[in-house]
Amino acid sequence: MEIALRINLYREATGGETGIEKIVKAKTTAVCVLEEIKNHEYATFQ
Repeated sequence: MEIALRINLYREATGGETGIEKIVKAKTTAVCVLEEIKNHEYATFQ
């Protein structure tokens, strides 16, 4: 409970996400971009 409270306080103080959340989002975005590139290359070489 205390950890969650600290995270919420940190969010309010920084006006957004924690660093971990940003990293997770960045990784998710990177994976999506790589999938798009792979799909595009696959379609191009068909």
